[in-house]
Order: sequence, then C-alpha cells, then structure tokens
Amino acid sequence: MNLLEIFWDFWGICLEWCCLKSKGSLELKEATKWKDIDEGFTESLQKEWKNRGFDHKEAKEWIEGGFKPSDYDLVFYLKRKGCQPSDSYLEESVKEVSWKDIRPDFKCVHRRKWEESGINYEETKKWVELGFKPHDLYLVKEWKKRGFGYEEVKHFLAAGLDNYYFWDHWEKLKFTSHQVQEWLFIGMKQDEWNLANYLREKNCEWEEIKNNLTNFRKEYSEVDRKEEKMHVLSKISLEVISELKKFNHEDLTPEQELLVDELIIDEELRQRYYRYGLCSECYQPNTGKEVGINGWCQSCNSKHFQDEFKNWTSGNEDINKFIQKQLLETKSEYKIVEWIPYEKFSNVKHIADGGFGKVYKAQWNEGPIIGWDKDSKKWQRWDKEEVVLKSLNNSQNLTEEFLREVSNYKLVDGDSFYGSIVPCYGISQDPVTKDYLMVMQYIPEGDLRKYLSDNKVNFKDRLRQLYWIADGLSVIHRMGLVHRDFHSGNILNRKFNDDVVCFITDLGLSRPTNEKDKENVYGVLPYLAPEVLNRKPYTQASDIYSFGMIAYEVLTGLPPYYDREHNLDLALQICQGLRPQFQIRIPQLLKDWINRCWDADPLKRPKARELKKILDDCIDEISNEKHTEFYEQWKKMELLEDSGVLPSMKTVKTHPQAIYTSRLFNYQNLPEPQNSKEINEQIWASRDVNIDLDGIDSGDDQSEQISCVEAPLNN
Repeated sequence: MNLLEIFWDFWGICLEWCCLKSKGSLELKEATKWKDIDEGFTESLQKEWKNRGFDHKEAKEWIEGGFKPSDYDLVFYLKRKGCQPSDSYLEESVKEVSWKDIRPDFKCVHRRKWEESGINYEETKKWVELGFKPHDLYLVKEWKKRGFGYEEVKHFLAAGLDNYYFWDHWEKLKFTSHQVQEWLFIGMKQDEWNLANYLREKNCEWEEIKNNLTNFRKEYSEVDRKEEKMHVLSKISLEVISELKKFNHEDLTPEQELLVDELIIDEELRQRYYRYGLCSECYQPNTGKEVGINGWCQSCNSKHFQDEFKNWTSGNEDINKFIQKQLLETKSEYKIVEWIPYEKFSNVKHIADGGFGKVYKAQWNEGPIIGWDKDSKKWQRWDKEEVVLKSLNNSQNLTEEFLREVSNYKLVDGDSFYGSIVPCYGISQDPVTKDYLMVMQYIPEGDLRKYLSDNKVNFKDRLRQLYWIADGLSVIHRMGLVHRDFHSGNILNRKFNDDVVCFITDLGLSRPTNEKDKENVYGVLPYLAPEVLNRKPYTQASDIYSFGMIAYEVLTGLPPYYDREHNLDLALQICQGLRPQFQIRIPQLLKDWINRCWDADPLKRPKARELKKILDDCIDEISNEKHTEFYEQWKKMELLEDSGVLPSMKTVKTHPQAIYTSRLFNYQNLPEPQNSKEINEQIWASRDVNIDLDGIDSGDDQSEQISCVEAPLNN
C-alpha cells in the first residue's frame, strides 16, 4: 500500500467519524428539543410519536392540550377521527375513544378489547368500581364464564374470595356461592375448601367452628397429612405438548385460545399454562413466576433443591427440616427460603437496635435465586444484593414459633402488585453470638416516620402511601394472619419512579424468640388496640386499630401521643376512650374511617380490603378531578401545604418518654374499652389547637386559619 492509499483511507475514516459525530449531535439536539416539551419524553416515547407521523411541533400542540407523552395511541386515534388539540368537544372524544374517565390508565386498546368481549361502558365502569383494572379483562371474562355478574363478584370480594380459580374448587365440592361466603366470613381462607368440606362432613356447629378454627386447622392437617403433601397432578400428553410448544402463552390468538381449551382438559393445568407457560425441562405447565423468560416449575426445581441438600447444613436439624420442606413446596422464586452461611455476607454494618434484637446492613455476594439454568445445571442468581440481617436476641435455642413466622413471611411474599411485604430470603446465624438472623431485602429509604420527616410529601402521595400499606395488610389478613406489632417503624419506603411504595416488615415478630407466656403484651403503646392492652388476643381487628394510628401519622405528619409519656396513665385513658387529636382538619371521609378504625368495639372496625378500596377511590377522584365533596376538601389541603403551616416532626418537640420501639407491658386491671367523647374533650380542651380547613381560600391570612378544638371521636 503506497502513501496515497494510506492517506485516502485515513481521510475516509476521519470523514466517517465526523459524520457520525454530527449525526450524534443532531440526535442529541433532537432528543433535547422533545424534552423541552415535557421532561417525560424519553427516547422510546419520542420514537412512538414519530412512528405515528407526529413531528415535534404537532406533538407539542397535543401535549399543551393536556395530554401526556404516554398518550401517543390515544392522540393517534383522535387525530384519525379528525380531532384537533384545540377542539372544544375534545373531552367527549377522549371519553368515547379511551374511557379515561373510568380510570386514567384506560387506554384505547383496553376499551377495544372490553367492547369486543361484549362489555359496554356502563358495565365496565361497575367492574372497575369493584377494583378491576383495565388489564384485568381476562379475570372479568372468567367470572362471567361461570355465570357471575359484578353484583355476585362484589359479594365474593367482600367475603375475601378474589379469584375465580378458588371458586372452581369450592364448586367441585358442591358448595353454593352463598355457602362459600358464609365460610369466608367466619375466618376461613379462600383456599381452604378441603378444610370446609371436612368440617361439613363432621357436622360441626358454626359457633364451634368460629371459636376453634385454629385447632380445627391443626386437626385437619394431622388427619389428612398425606393429601396435604405435594401431589403429582395429571400430566399433559406428548401430543399436546408438541402443539403447545408452537405457541407463545402470553400472546395467544383467539383461535389458539380455543385450541388450548380443547387440548388441556384439566382446569388447573390449563390455568397454569395461561399464567406461566411451559417448563423448559419437562414441558408441563409451570407453577409460578420467575424473573426472565421461563416460569417456575415446582416438580423440576424441587428435584434440583433435593440434589443439593447434601451440600449444606445449618447445624440445627429443626432448621434443616424446615428449610428443606419450604424448598420442596416452593411454587415460585418469591417463596424460596434458603440457609445462607454467614461467610456469604460482606460489609456487615450495625444500623439499628429493635425492641428484641439488632439490625445490620450487609452485602450478599451471591444474591437470591431467580431460576434454574438447565444448560449449566446451576441456580441462576442476582448479582450482589444489599440485604438486612435481623438478629433476634437469645435465639440460639430456636423456637417452633420463630420458624412459623418465617413461614408466614413466605405465605404473603410476592402476593400483591409490588409485593407490599418486605421479601425474606432466608435464615443465617451470627458466628459470634450464635443468634439466628432473618435475611431480608434492604429498603434504602428507611422507615415511614423517618421518610415523612426527611421528605416533603404532598397529600396525594400520602394517600398513595396509605394505599400500599392497606394493600399489604389486606394480603396478610387474606392469608388468615395477624401482624401483632403494626406501627410506622415496621413500614419501609422505596421509590419507584414517581411513586413511593410502602413495605410491611416484622410480620408477627413482636416478642422475644424465647417467650413462653403467650398472654404477655408486646408492642408500641400508642398503636396497641385497647382490647390488646386488656390482655385479649391479637386479632385482625387489632391490626386495623393500628392502621388507624398509622393513617393519623401519615396524614398529620405527627406520631400519636408524641407529646406525652407512654405509661400506665396513657394506657388507662386509651381504654377509657382517648384517641389522638387531629391538629389539622383532614377531609371528613378520611376522618370518619380513621375513627371507625379506632372504635372500641373490634367488630365495628372496617376490613383492610375496604380501606384499600376507599383509598383507591380517593386517589382516583383527585387524579381525575371529579369535583366530589372529598375532592374539594383535598383542594383546601393543598392550600395548607403551600402555606407551610402543616406540622411535622421537625417542628414539634417529642416527650423524652414517648417510646416508639416494641417493649413488654404488664398492665393489670385496666377498664373495659369504651368510646367516649367526654374524655377527649376533657383531655384535649387545654392542649393544642386545630388548623381549620373551612374558611381557607387563596387570600386568607395564615393567622385566620386556626379554629377551636374538635373532639376526634364522636360516638
């Protein structure tokens, strides 16, 4: 090669580099230009708009007309209908095309699918009011296929049965819908159809079942232990498998759906196929979720776990058996409980002391299991994962109750949209103290009280936080469990994009692991229900009382009874009817249900699922500006937020004996719980004043926003 050729090659490379650089600069400039319209215009969203024929100028006009970058499909449909962003009738057109007035996330594609399924606007609205979301059409279709309309499903949901799949099992045992609701209302779980059938055949009385349900569960478990073990389901034939392997279970055509219904006769296998697809090893329907392409196959993965039992030991036979049983019965990656040797952790740092143990932050060098790699024949894991190690004092002699609580964690782990319960990965042991450790996911934003204190959280976001807390509590209660130590220190926060999701932790671990006296009362005094202070059993209604206290703290920014000593006098007054004073006038709807949570009669308190529904409706009214009474009261709350007069932990002084960690209470002979307006007027009349929402408008002086005290309980 001569010098001239070298020169031209070099010149060509330089020219190409300059072109690429120029192109990159233009692309960057173009991307920045779109972001000037709206910060939410990501590169992928820009591409969606351009693919539909919108240039920068036209997109800007639609966004300025009130649409969002994610509304490209809706805008595309409107444009095809001949609409312009300035049209006065655009709101009606949006409703006609997308049904966004039903729910903000009801897109054109959702509307089309619901209508194609024979469900019109009015009926869709009623299903959404029950809590169904736009992508839940398949659930609605399954309920309707079984002959149930939204009224019947409403009764099922109120009773605690939220999946048609469970109804199928009850129906096979000849239970009517009314009978199922009766069983659920007395405390039966939605998946306990076999237990209900067992008790029906024994001719047990209703009152006897309600009062002894825990004992009956234990009795049934012992009598029918063989049936309770993992059983082998009927399998799909090789001929059927060869057909199913051609399909993508997440994107079936109507014709393929009909074929699947014909090919898979067994209902349970068919539903598992629709949800999770086929196992890549045995080609039977998976039993659960797994991060990545494949689902989770209990049959195959239990064999993989069993093959590795010989490779590890905790040194404690009870723990070994417990973990082995959990692994063999695991139906998805979310339910795994591992023995994790302490040497697998690095950078272990003490970060807090709890009521009955210490809390450490660490790095788990391997990370949790996400699935089986059939090629390498090894478990696939996340890379390094930050975790929390919860040390339980004096847990060297592990009790059966502690292991049961770990099991309870796995019952609820991964059972709601974001989870809402802090994931528990397994058990380890401190090599020095020999105390056992629960290994849990690290939530960086910290507990609820700290988050509210350190961040400016607007009223709508506070409602969303309460929604996630109610979601987690409803999952716990749906599984027949009780938290027993429900307070803001046991609720953690994590940011997901613009949302802050709350996670519940310390499920049932509110007492020392070696506790013998089950009647002892442990917890944080302001959050303990009056009947619990009276040494009555913890119940789901007790958790609801605690939720009311958490809601008070979230909405007012102040923990309950922050300005007084947490002692016998406070416990006495709580039983006599004392409740926290609202220092701001929150919307009456919220105040009413918080007072219901605080009712001295546990039977009059709302259910967790009802609270979740109320909060979801409130958020929907704000998001869609529905101009209801609640919405107007919320607008006044916005004025208070903007004025900066709302209290917070940074602006008040906490009493030195206001203790917000769990501890033992041995109070005796407390009065029977009651509701009392008088004691609230008596105690609070000489204390702090309220901030009044009622006469506030944008021109009010802050000094005029103070009103007289209002008793928080009006029973």
